[in-house]
Amino acid sequence: MTRTPTPTRTPTPTPTSTPPRAQATDRPARRHAQTLSCGATLICEVRPDATTASASWSVPVGSWDEPAAMAGASHLLEHLAFKGSRDLPGAELDRRLDAIGADANAWTGEDRTAYHGTVLPERLSDLNALLAQLLRPAIRDEDLSTERSVVLEEIAMADDDPESRAMDACAAAAFGDHPLGRPVLGTRASLSAMTAADLRAWRDRHDREARQPDQSEFL
Repeated sequence: MTRTPTPTRTPTPTPTSTPPRAQATDRPARRHAQTLSCGATLICEVRPDATTASASWSVPVGSWDEPAAMAGASHLLEHLAFKGSRDLPGAELDRRLDAIGADANAWTGEDRTAYHGTVLPERLSDLNALLAQLLRPAIRDEDLSTERSVVLEEIAMADDDPESRAMDACAAAAFGDHPLGRPVLGTRASLSAMTAADLRAWRDRHDREARQPDQSEFL
C-alpha cells in the first residue's frame, strides 16, 4: 500500500516588532561640550540605546611632564588615588564604589592621567562624587610604601615581557634623555627615592596647572 504523504503545513508568518531598546539605536547620539567656571572642559555624549552611564575625569599630567628624579610620579599617584583622600579613607572609598555597582579604574599615559567608571544611569552623580575624591589622594607614608612595592612589581613584570622591553628600548633610542624616552612606570631608582612629600609637591604643582582653561576634561 502506498502511503499518502501528509501535506506540509506552512507556518503562518507572525508580525515582527522591534523591541523598544532596539528602536532607540536609530536615534543619533547627542554631544555637548562646554568650559566650566573652574577652567575644565565638560564633554557629554548621550546615547538613547545605552543602559549604563560612564564618566571619566582626565588630568593633563603624564610621564612626559616628569624630570628624571620624578620619573613614574604620575603613575604612582594614580595608584595612591585608590588609597583614599583626607576626607574618605581607601576602605570606605572601595565600599561606596561597590555599593553603587561601579566598575572603576584609572590609567596613566605620556600626556594625561584618567580616572573613570561605569554605573547604572541613576548612580552617575554618585560616581562623579567618588571620582572627585580620587583626584585628591591623601598620600600617606604607609600607603606610599605599599603602592611603591606594587609598581616595582609591575616594572619586574614588564621586564619579563619581550614586547614591553622592545617598546621601551625603541622609546629610549628615539627620545634619549627626554621624558618620552622613559617608561610611564618610572625606574626603580626614581621610585625608591621618591618620598610622600615629593609626591604631594608634585600633585599640588600640577593641580594648579590643571585648573587652567582647556586643561582638565570631564567626560
